[in-house]
Amino acid sequence: MARHRLLKRIGWGLAVLLASIGVFIGIALLPGSLDGVYRGMAPECGCDSVNFIYCTNGRLVLYKSEHPPADFVGKYEMGRDGVCSLYLFSTWAGKNDELWYRAYPHFLVTRFAETKSGEWSQWCWKWPKIGVIGKTMKEHEIVRQVIVGKGRVATTRFDRNFQKIGEETITKQDPKSAGPPAGNNVNSSDTPSMNQEFHLSTTTRYSIASELAWLQQSGHTVIMEEPASKKFVQFGWKTLMVDLPSQTLSKDEMDRAGRIMARFDIPKRVYPIGTPEDRVLQTSFQKHLGGDIKFAVRVVEAVFREVYLFPEDIHLEFKRVE
Repeated sequence: MARHRLLKRIGWGLAVLLASIGVFIGIALLPGSLDGVYRGMAPECGCDSVNFIYCTNGRLVLYKSEHPPADFVGKYEMGRDGVCSLYLFSTWAGKNDELWYRAYPHFLVTRFAETKSGEWSQWCWKWPKIGVIGKTMKEHEIVRQVIVGKGRVATTRFDRNFQKIGEETITKQDPKSAGPPAGNNVNSSDTPSMNQEFHLSTTTRYSIASELAWLQQSGHTVIMEEPASKKFVQFGWKTLMVDLPSQTLSKDEMDRAGRIMARFDIPKRVYPIGTPEDRVLQTSFQKHLGGDIKFAVRVVEAVFREVYLFPEDIHLEFKRVE
């Protein structure tokens, strides 16, 4: 009898729990707006920073708790069907904004769908503006940066309510910001320090992460290339295997790649390619990255910034091979 009552109570408890979960999911999926805080959409750092995208009044703002200020990175538009189109601003003045995601907002969650193939999507919760998130939004001002000419960057600063508080235009003096000269003949003395990592623009990092997310779902191949020089790095498999072949590298670049890839524990491999009658040895830096998109983005940045010595505002093209 006691056992029967215990089983009955457990059954009622499970029923209440399942009903509560059902009610919560039902509330979460009620119609809603895109406005809110999304941690799942922000690129991660290699530190303890809490990163998130804040969608508000048609604006996209990237916050990093340990790396102020916040970046005004894009905008979104609501369609008649309730679907939102998210755009990333171009890093260059006068260039078109890049369509990033389609968003299907609900009350507590939003589904973000990749726009190129429509095959990849993810659900993201809306986080409350409390704790580290609330503190970051309260303390960090917001900036919008755009390149207005060779080496000239215009910066507009806003407070947390998007009231303009200042603007300026400066000329960068970093010698690497000019990019590699014609023919990519660079001096090896320009190589960044082994203890320092150089980054690409926020827009480019988002594009790289988006392509890697597609690859993680499809398992095919994506080639990331600077179109003028044809310099590239490619990834394959769902495990995000990086492949930097020697035929795209000059002697100086090969030397830099050896040092920089060692920093990421990516080995140099030599293997035969071609037919048995015409076989040659291929040298390449290769490693399966275990599906770690954050780490893979850092590798891509290192290749283009530290091996090829391109500037942070480099334009990359992406080719999907299915």
